[in-house]
Amino acid sequence: MTFTNLQGKSFENVRLTKADPRAGLVYSFDGGAGSVPFNTLPLEFLEQLGVPTNWPGVMQGRAVAAASTSVNALPKPSSGFAVGDSVEVRWAGKWEPAKIMGFVPYNISIRFTDPNTIFKNTVKVPTNWVRKAP
Repeated sequence: MTFTNLQGKSFENVRLTKADPRAGLVYSFDGGAGSVPFNTLPLEFLEQLGVPTNWPGVMQGRAVAAASTSVNALPKPSSGFAVGDSVEVRWAGKWEPAKIMGFVPYNISIRFTDPNTIFKNTVKVPTNWVRKAP
């Protein structure tokens, strides 16, 4: 797979390496690698990959209603974002309000703005998990 981040940099040969019960989905690309926790991905997407729903971390922190959201509903990366923008971030099967704090290689640095969130620090998320706030 090939994708382009918000800064216009293209990444070639992005590959799913494995689904690891402890690490989540492990991927690699030319010049790097990483992993994505299972509970941050839609259940339907994980099921399409054959990831067992009884693995650690798959159901952790997830609302049952999140299973109805398709991976196709994820936003496409856009270059229209700026630091300070109010956005929504796909997290644990739901869209959560956030603010863009900065841009880092391969990710957007955000801070959730819901006062009830358990995340008080800046979090780095993939560019395709972010969309403009309505």
